[in-house]
Amino acid sequence: MNIKALLSVSFLALVFFCNSQSLSVIIQNGNTKLSSGNNEAAEVDFANAIRLNDAVTKTYLEKLKKYGTLNEYQKTVSDMPDGFVYNHDFAVPYYGHGMSLVGLGKQEDALADFEKAISIDPKYAEALCERGTDI
Repeated sequence: MNIKALLSVSFLALVFFCNSQSLSVIIQNGNTKLSSGNNEAAEVDFANAIRLNDAVTKTYLEKLKKYGTLNEYQKTVSDMPDGFVYNHDFAVPYYGHGMSLVGLGKQEDALADFEKAISIDPKYAEALCERGTDI
């Protein structure tokens, strides 16, 4: 590879790194857009947050599923001595995406997102309320 190609690849990587945002920033931007009524832009932000966190969420849900199959003794000797700790942060992008879809009139898709948020964090009160309403 010549030096010009190497420099252009390095430059593109630097531009991508500078333009990438953290998950919390994307969610905050989505919430701001959602509160201002910009549902289309909020939907894009929350979809990006879901994609960004997809691998971690998948691993989390697999661990939750495995923990759910353990009997009481197995739970006490598992690598989770205090029981399974739900991670609310993984559910937030799904809830926000669902709220933006409600604003766009896509109720069935929104319901699926609320269900996903609840499967990640069964104690997510806002998602439970939205799922329970006739959207």
